[in-house]
Amino acid sequence: MKNKKTDVGVTNYKHVEEALITDKTFIEAIFESIPGMIYVYDEQGNFVKANKRHVEMTGYSMEELSHMNPLSWYDKEEDIAKVKAAINDVFLKGYGEVDVPMRIKDGSILFMHFTGSRLIVGDKRYFVGVGIDISESNKEKETLKESEAQNMALINVFPDILFINKPDGEFLAVHTSHLESLFMPPENFLHKKVEDILPKPISDQFMKTFANALGSKVVQEFNYELLINKEMRYYEARVMSSNDTIITIVRDMTDRKKIEKMLEESEEKHKYLIENSHDIIYTLTADGIFTFVSNAWTVLLGHPVAQVNGHQFQQFVHPDDILGCMTWLKKVIETGERQQGIEYRVKHIDGSWRWHTSSAVPFKDDTGKIVGFEGIARDITERKQAEEKVKEKVDELEKMNKFMVNRELKMVELKKEIELLKMNTVKSNDGDEVGR
Repeated sequence: MKNKKTDVGVTNYKHVEEALITDKTFIEAIFESIPGMIYVYDEQGNFVKANKRHVEMTGYSMEELSHMNPLSWYDKEEDIAKVKAAINDVFLKGYGEVDVPMRIKDGSILFMHFTGSRLIVGDKRYFVGVGIDISESNKEKETLKESEAQNMALINVFPDILFINKPDGEFLAVHTSHLESLFMPPENFLHKKVEDILPKPISDQFMKTFANALGSKVVQEFNYELLINKEMRYYEARVMSSNDTIITIVRDMTDRKKIEKMLEESEEKHKYLIENSHDIIYTLTADGIFTFVSNAWTVLLGHPVAQVNGHQFQQFVHPDDILGCMTWLKKVIETGERQQGIEYRVKHIDGSWRWHTSSAVPFKDDTGKIVGFEGIARDITERKQAEEKVKEKVDELEKMNKFMVNRELKMVELKKEIELLKMNTVKSNDGDEVGR
């Protein structure tokens, strides 16, 4: 009977031993599969263990690593202080992390994200650390900062109002260099909806245009009026969508409206404004022949006035925009009313193309017949370029945000693997105690 019991004890011992060997193999596999360096130090900072990836990343052999401590990698006192604080967190709280530049054997710098967990085996305490090279991620962050700085510089000189909204109308951002164009400070818009800020007819128009912009890649436009400080102000809004974000660029047209009103009211003022306006004043026959252009044409486009008057407008407009302009002029004739908002490209004397927008009214003879058009054209090249840059920057920021979210998700998964490694290491050491 004694021999039988002894045999059973030996068998059980072998099963335990085999299980421990299996667990150890499993732990070693995890240890070597972590996508970064992994290391173990005791509470006194003595090296215990590291994976092969640690050797590959730093260039130091296992023998060399065995003579190093957790602070051997850093040049600056502030970096050493950060690492000490993280190690202290590990032993006091059970977990710590830090981002810090690390100098490796060849003298180069890796920007690392380190995480550490406390490990207790018997009466001894260790910390298990994992280091991930985030040098590329850090470069992305710096690029993002530069991009944001460029965005703000662009926005600060942008002459118009910029609204960024969610599809449901919530304001995410408001920027303008002309606060007088807003009836409240920009920060008061944030996280409120259009309907909470603007009168209902205007908010309804905004929301309708938002919906149209989401369903189309075409820029949507509308005009509205708003009473601010007892003065009626006039605005032109252009709306575009970028994924699930609505970008609205609003131009305060009040000064232009005043100019237009003055043109209508006074012949003398009309003449004065034509000669001094930065916009092009023009007249066309019903057939589209220029009969007059102001000197602003020469200033903005380079052609002498004499080379423009008496010529068809089609000679100066981009071929792709001619049909749109003809349709627009036809609408002036058909409605007998002012039309505005047409955008088209005009050829500069140097061969480049400039974006213009125009408004026009029908010109009638004594019998009431429409015989031509009177209009105002404005150079919007900078605005068009700025709109494109804003859209590009929003797309760039969205891509960067997705990258950072994915990185955080990867770090969460990595922390889970560290916890699994910790649990299995404790199990392995407990098994070693049983074996002894």
